[in-house]
Amino acid sequence: MPKYKLLVIMQKDPLGEGIGGMHTYLKGLVKFLPDDFEIELVGITTDRIKRPVGKWRTIRFSNREINFFPVLFTKNQNKGGKIPLSLRFVISLFRYKSRIPLENRILEFHRIEPVVLFNKSRNIKVIFIHGNVEELYNPYSEIKWSTMPWLYFQLEKMVMPNVDKVLVVSEEGLNFYRKRYKYIKDRFSFVPTWADEDIFHPLESGLEKENEIKKLIDGFQTSSGDKILLFAGRLVGSKNPLLLIDSFHKLYAMDKNIKLLIVGDGSLRGKVEERINEYGLEEKVKLLGILSQDELAKLIRVCDLLVLTSACEGMPMVVIEALASGIPVVSTNVGEVWRVVKDDYSGLLVSEHNASEIAKAIIKVLKNKKGFSADNCVDAVKDYNIGVVLNNIYRTIRNLPSTGHKS
Repeated sequence: MPKYKLLVIMQKDPLGEGIGGMHTYLKGLVKFLPDDFEIELVGITTDRIKRPVGKWRTIRFSNREINFFPVLFTKNQNKGGKIPLSLRFVISLFRYKSRIPLENRILEFHRIEPVVLFNKSRNIKVIFIHGNVEELYNPYSEIKWSTMPWLYFQLEKMVMPNVDKVLVVSEEGLNFYRKRYKYIKDRFSFVPTWADEDIFHPLESGLEKENEIKKLIDGFQTSSGDKILLFAGRLVGSKNPLLLIDSFHKLYAMDKNIKLLIVGDGSLRGKVEERINEYGLEEKVKLLGILSQDELAKLIRVCDLLVLTSACEGMPMVVIEALASGIPVVSTNVGEVWRVVKDDYSGLLVSEHNASEIAKAIIKVLKNKKGFSADNCVDAVKDYNIGVVLNNIYRTIRNLPSTGHKS
């Protein structure tokens, strides 16, 4: 059986603490690797001793052994800095490029910037676009390119003609690309995100939520009458976490038996804490920082509802993971959330980015548990099973015009 050699170039440390869709994608990609594929990863390291820069290492990740080559060290891969991580990664990638074997490899990228370094290579190239490129024009965006989108699009214009397949997780983004690159529009396709049902599934019968929460979170006091809300994601502008706190403040005025758990970290954490203190909600809102995927899955199962207040999105995995875990979702109507959050069935979409409207939607869902049942939620994401989605992705790669070097 011929082997497809997949070289993934991604600014992630698979063994470091990771949040966001790209890290989850990488884990699934390796876990569901077909027998006719081999995978290598070029990324970053958060541990100079165990995974030194510039040296190939065999690591065990997602229950498989893969070859890993870090080109950059960073203490925290979830936080940016004065110099964007993407730029530092590309500079380091250029430095170590000669140590990366390309022969007979299919190159897979998850950002545009690294593609520039391989633009003239004759390898098959696949790019995943994890968000909506139009986010560059959103005032809430913290993407560095949003200060000069014209330069980003010049970079993109340079590499797109030399890429064989572009998989986009936003239908709006897909339409944008097909209009922008009409002469190669067939190279662009929509690909959904997914939930791994081995990890994300409803709470087992017989387990009590209150006891499970006590096991998961030290010192977090709940009573049987409490409703627990969850937010999971980066605390950055595009996720609009301050709107989340404003919405909870409105909600708490309506119902005192509600608490909020926040999973994640980011540049707005300090402002989120300030807003919580301003409203006097310190006893009602708990910031948990970054959790592993398994820890998050256990936590989702014992919560009553997931809240998403994003200003812009692609197709956020956490929404699908929450529904697969049997809990409904209240979300702003962004990106592809509409595909799985069905009004009066698996949750509610709020068109206005307004704290009062979000609070009203949450109350409506919490008061009608039967109408937003676990069965409804699981049913809403039945087409977004990780095995199905990834099998389609691997099939797409197999069906590209050729493998390895182009003739």
